Amino acid sequence: MFCTTATTLVPIQQSTGVELTANLAFEQSPKRLHTRLKTLQKYILKYPTGWKKRLELADVLYALGHWSQAAEEYQRVLDRQPHLLNVWLQLGQILRLLDQSQDATAVYQSALEQVSDAATRHHIQGLIYDCNEHHIAARMAYQQAVDTEADNDAHWFALAQAHLREDDFEAAIAVYDHILEQQPDNAIALSHKADLFWAMTCLRRLHSIGRKSSAIAPHHAPGIKRLLDHRCRNGLVQGDEKP
Repeated sequence: MFCTTATTLVPIQQSTGVELTANLAFEQSPKRLHTRLKTLQKYILKYPTGWKKRLELADVLYALGHWSQAAEEYQRVLDRQPHLLNVWLQLGQILRLLDQSQDATAVYQSALEQVSDAATRHHIQGLIYDCNEHHIAARMAYQQAVDTEADNDAHWFALAQAHLREDDFEAAIAVYDHILEQQPDNAIALSHKADLFWAMTCLRRLHSIGRKSSAIAPHHAPGIKRLLDHRCRNGLVQGDEKP
């Protein structure tokens, strides 16, 4: 099971120039990761043509939140070992995190060329659709992946996320329920389902607050919005708040 030992805030520079901040959880001690990073960097300076240590370097950079540098190292690995499907997928995921959808699409298309398995091809096609915001097509592709390879959790989790992008919370919960029927202790499914229930409860309560506020001051929409934003941001939506 994933065990968080520390967290930190890392900046994410997107392609638009907007800088976001993410709260990064570490499975290993950050100090240990930094020590490993220095060791790997020294090794690669001495042996620049090897790819295994470079792949490990990319993984450490990713774990530390240095995603742009990690993407560069993953690309260097792929230049030497283009058959490594998981590296293609990891690189695509990083580029999506960095809001570089066109580059991510190109990476996923390259990954598709490495794959003959039908379910994996459906899944990667779904990723390509997601990069281009074709969310209905993406959901259908993930559904095909599930139908083809029902025992692969990755397809189910992708399908759940696709339902969420369409605001179909009930369908997403049904997917998590299916996973939990097969694996009652699946920590990821349990966590996602709990988060989803919390979000749905918060949303219902926010709607209730909005109705109450609009009844009190129907012409003061900016004030109502600020109130809702403030209460949600600070976790103040609690209990039954009926109009």
